[in-house]
Amino acid sequence: MSDPELQDYDLAVVGGGLSATATLVSLLNANNKAANHDARSVKRVIVFDKGGAFGGGNTYSSAVANATYLQNPVDMMPDGFAKWITEKDPDWLADWATHVSKVTSQWWLEQRHCILKQQVDSLFVPRGLFGLYQRERYQASLRAARERVIVQHTTATITKLKRTEDEDFVLESAEGIRVRARIVLLAVGMIPTAVPDDSTFYLDKSPEQFVSDLAAKAGAYDGKLVVLGANAAALDVIHLVNSYESAHDDIKKILVVSKTGIMPIPARPITGIEPSSYLIENPTAPNNASELVSTVRRDVTRWQNAGLAPFGLTQKGISRAILDSLKALPAEERARILEFHGRELSLVSRRTVPVYSTHLEKLKNAGRMQILAGDIATVNYFDSKFSIRFNGNQPEMQVAALVDCRGAGRLDETSDPLLRELIANGHQLAQANSAGSGFIVNDNFEASPNVFIMGDLITGYDGSHGMVWHLQNAPRIEKYGAALGKTLVERLSKMSQSS
Repeated sequence: MSDPELQDYDLAVVGGGLSATATLVSLLNANNKAANHDARSVKRVIVFDKGGAFGGGNTYSSAVANATYLQNPVDMMPDGFAKWITEKDPDWLADWATHVSKVTSQWWLEQRHCILKQQVDSLFVPRGLFGLYQRERYQASLRAARERVIVQHTTATITKLKRTEDEDFVLESAEGIRVRARIVLLAVGMIPTAVPDDSTFYLDKSPEQFVSDLAAKAGAYDGKLVVLGANAAALDVIHLVNSYESAHDDIKKILVVSKTGIMPIPARPITGIEPSSYLIENPTAPNNASELVSTVRRDVTRWQNAGLAPFGLTQKGISRAILDSLKALPAEERARILEFHGRELSLVSRRTVPVYSTHLEKLKNAGRMQILAGDIATVNYFDSKFSIRFNGNQPEMQVAALVDCRGAGRLDETSDPLLRELIANGHQLAQANSAGSGFIVNDNFEASPNVFIMGDLITGYDGSHGMVWHLQNAPRIEKYGAALGKTLVERLSKMSQSS
């Protein structure tokens, strides 16, 4: 029976980051067209984000994110970004860069000649600049749709989701908010790992305060900063710490701990070295998954030992070889690789921002950085110290300064209350894949009737849109979000006509 006290919405979106924004921009644009000849299109939408970072999420909106770099140059970002930069008033860009941080000020001094000449395609730009582009794009779509759609933005943490007898959904937040929606979109980003809050990255601190806090903790204990993980966020942390010389007396050494012990490496052209063939001769062999992953690991190690980066061999060529190999496998074997080993496959296309490469080389040559391989079991926080336990025989590590950059965790290990609620309820609303790296969705990105999922939570997807082993690529997110936005408008239109 319907609850008259609940506010009703056509669509409830959980998450305000890049995936949600790409989907909403597409939905609003498609709805504008549909509304011209269909009075029963999307009317009311509510968007929840626990940090209130609507239009880009913390990854592209927080103060710390403003001072870090995108991992791809401008010409590998979504269409429209390069044009947006070149059309910006250079004085505005200079003012923005100068006021954000020391890091962005230096970026402007080094790259302004390229921007003034409108030669931006090969530039690596601050992450916050892409966040501004996304928010402006989102705001433009909201303005164009304001006479047709009410979009409400609410800062809250959704903890419960339930399907009603009427086939609607009730969402509840930790703050006591309850709403009803006809369709739900989950776009919460990566699966958060269960770690102490003090260790998370992209907190809303200034870059200076972020580094200063780490330096104070390290200086008061053993002078070490531990960075868990070896991905883009880990490079961001190392870059920030190295950019503020005032922290160097306290942070004497950076220990990077990752499962593979491999860091992204300088993006220099490669000569005289070729990748192994990823094409598998016998697609029905039972060891294909381990064979493919082992080959990727072997090549990454060879490239690292050569002081080179796989990108110099062209990312598309290597990715295409892997994709062709995956397509040759039986569907069950292909799914196992995507779900269990997808993030390892992403190593072959990982790239390093040139300035980050410089920092890495300086730190390694000075003996101020060490990369350790370790399979982390637990991270606990007690008495102002972090205790890191490993699987296997590695000794426990204690440290006062730690940043967790391991990225996505597993669904059965997450600290996110909504995700825990979903997997606790079995397969009623969403079913985790066999690796726990994401949810199973169909070609509409639908986990169950009218429950849609977008972003990193669809890791392991294998369908008409392609294969997803790690959806953190902005152009692909925009492409998938564009398709989903149109699907949502069509679905809501059909639901309205049948009611």
